Amino acid sequence: MFVCICKAVRLSDVKDILTSEPGAGLERVQSLCGAGTDCGSCVDKLTRHLYQSAEPKTPEMPLVENK
Repeated sequence: MFVCICKAVRLSDVKDILTSEPGAGLERVQSLCGAGTDCGSCVDKLTRHLYQSAEPKTPEMPLVENK
């Protein structure tokens, strides 16, 4: 799936950047792949993916049975 049509940047490209550079911000992603630097209509999508990748993952808590 394309995130940025203008620069032909796929979601997998953005995920690869975030894997290699955890915590990268919008400007860093833009400088590496060019997404969001032409018409700008994908900046909201990019920002959403950056936010989702930065969210801490809460581990599943085991269920404890009452005795």
